[in-house]
Amino acid sequence: MPPIRSLYVTEPPTQPTMGPVSTLQRLRDLYNDTLKGFVPADLVKALLPSQDVTMPLTTILPGAAAGEFADQQLAEPVRRTIKAYHGSPHDFDQFSLSKIGTGEGAQTYGHGLYFAEHPEVAQQYKQETRGRYLDTATGNLVDSRKISDPTEIGTGKRFQPAKGRTYEVNIHASPDELLDWDKPLSQQPPKVQEALEKLAKENPYSDVRKYEHSVGRHAYEAISSSDPEYATEQLKKAGIKGIQYLDQGSRSAGEGTKNFVIFDDKIIEIAKKYGISLPIAASLYKWQQSQQSQKGVE
Repeated sequence: MPPIRSLYVTEPPTQPTMGPVSTLQRLRDLYNDTLKGFVPADLVKALLPSQDVTMPLTTILPGAAAGEFADQQLAEPVRRTIKAYHGSPHDFDQFSLSKIGTGEGAQTYGHGLYFAEHPEVAQQYKQETRGRYLDTATGNLVDSRKISDPTEIGTGKRFQPAKGRTYEVNIHASPDELLDWDKPLSQQPPKVQEALEKLAKENPYSDVRKYEHSVGRHAYEAISSSDPEYATEQLKKAGIKGIQYLDQGSRSAGEGTKNFVIFDDKIIEIAKKYGISLPIAASLYKWQQSQQSQKGVE
């Protein structure tokens, strides 16, 4: 069994994070993962309702179990993030909303930065840059047929071959803060429903909740009134951090991996950057999925 210190006390996070998990859920997870074998359930159950996430270990551990670490505090609250991928013809170290339109995406599902839950989806976007050129003067991706002067094509010149990169990111948000593009408004996460109600009070003309078959897409389109950038800004102000929708490989089944449209570039943290193809990342993703499935049946 690992030392108690490694189970309950960790170093502070090195990156700024957002959105704490509830105290009670954190404690329940702690009990189920590590304490179930030697701390009576009745004791934990009695203590759960009134505890704080920064309490001393003696508050939830019997003195013998806490031992020399009785004066230690629990780690910082766990932060919720979404792991996702993004394919781009550009090489950069930070995402920016100001760069929207310079890549391959068509902004079909709203105005924002697009990410895929499955790495192979991002890889497809990256591959679409093949045979195209990056205009170093504007930052846009262009087709060779639209370049009037062929002598301007090549390494070190204005139009350079688009190599493409795939980015692995952590999005500091949770799914319950994202508008679901396809779900009925009555089935949206509570936080999203509250935000839509607030926006409806500010602008009754954008309220589509009264229509029986309205889904997330209808709400976004009603707010945008042909201006997606405006809709994104209004939803962001109301507390909605983005949009989620099933990717092409999952839409026919009605379930599976999703894509995300994020409204705020400040909640996106680049974890890894791949300058070549992504078979290793895709294989790792499948391996992680299989490991999680096996844990579910143990």
